[in-house]
Amino acid sequence: MRLQSSRSIKIVITVVVVGLLLFKLQPKNILTAFAQADLYWLALTLLIGVAMVGLRWLKWHLLVRKAVGITSPKQTFASLLGGMAVAIVTPARVGELSRVAFLKSNRRAEAGGLVVVDRFIDLIVMLIFAAAGVLVLFQDFSLLALLSLIVCFLLFTIFKLKLFLQLGKEIVPSKRIKDLLDAASTGLGRLSSFELGLNLFLTVSLTSLDVISLHTLVRSLGVDNFKAVAFVYPLIMLTNLLPITISGLGVRESTSILLFSKFAVSSAVAFNATFLSYVINSLTPAIFGIYFFRGLKVVNAKPSENHNSSV
Repeated sequence: MRLQSSRSIKIVITVVVVGLLLFKLQPKNILTAFAQADLYWLALTLLIGVAMVGLRWLKWHLLVRKAVGITSPKQTFASLLGGMAVAIVTPARVGELSRVAFLKSNRRAEAGGLVVVDRFIDLIVMLIFAAAGVLVLFQDFSLLALLSLIVCFLLFTIFKLKLFLQLGKEIVPSKRIKDLLDAASTGLGRLSSFELGLNLFLTVSLTSLDVISLHTLVRSLGVDNFKAVAFVYPLIMLTNLLPITISGLGVRESTSILLFSKFAVSSAVAFNATFLSYVINSLTPAIFGIYFFRGLKVVNAKPSENHNSSV
């Protein structure tokens, strides 16, 4: 009951925020700016989007292959997109944890810790990019110092996550949770500093492509200002951590308009570029991810089928 009420409140807030934003911008201005978009740059953005999905899959596949021993590209691809489909409607994208549901049943618990590692590294890189944005936009060294401390702590946590899981196993009273933490710790124990460092490098590459993708969208709308995009993008993406509206709708675009205005970029361009970036790089892969839910029952059924066949 409480969950349903919370969901209803979030839907109402989303409608109100998006409605107010559209009322302020006027849909006519948004549509006019979109109608004038350069198709060449839009096509380039789509190609970059495909490359980003491939790179995102590669860094997840390498983690799973090393820690869990699953080498099937199809299975890890389904896991990635399926997790994105769930994450798109969950606060702060916690639905990414559902990736493990698309993996072999007997290895899901071990893979659970990998999702945390992958998302933590994403957060670390985003904070590094955001730190540069804070310094350029606000020239606030105290906030920069705070972000730097958070990044250092998260880096330490990633490379020592197995230790934290073992400590958690000693603290929690539930045997079921203890078993889950123990399995996750087993999977993480197979990752060396090289694998973690490689994932960090791939994440930096992925985030750089994300910045380039937003730049090509802004460029398609007639604005050529890479500096603005490079420093505004990570700050916009950090709004995804705020579980205020569904999938950050309205909040992300409002933040974009506010920050881009410091670089004399119009509200219509900022709104269109940010919303299209969300559609191309988040919503579209998530929609494709729904396709893999059809195979989820098969994966879940395999243990029972094997059990029945052995009786």
